Amino acid sequence: MKKNILLFDKTHAYKSFFRKNFIDILNFVDYNKFDDFNDINFDDYDAVIFILNEEKELIDLMWAYTKVKKLYLSTKFNKINKRMRDMDNIILLDLNKNKNEILKDIRFFMNLNEPIIKLKKLVTV
Repeated sequence: MKKNILLFDKTHAYKSFFRKNFIDILNFVDYNKFDDFNDINFDDYDAVIFILNEEKELIDLMWAYTKVKKLYLSTKFNKINKRMRDMDNIILLDLNKNKNEILKDIRFFMNLNEPIIKLKKLVTV
């Protein structure tokens, strides 16, 4: 059974990357209506990936953090990374790594044992 993942990314830069590489094992729902979170039932999702592109999105991040079971965060802001590192239920994803390292990290953090069909060179953990 596929895990349902809610993806917050205003720039949509990672949407196709995640969908393409995890199509067989994760179901990504792209969410971009940041002005209204009230229509989200967070219980329907196994995890949330939040790509923080601008510091002003920090308010949206904190609101989502209060509602989710597990939050995966990626941001280019080192100051925010340092402060979020010790928070419960937040896992930091470094999207500056190469593609295979990112995929290995996501597989590890989400406890995925299924092989990724799209990447034949990726060694299963």
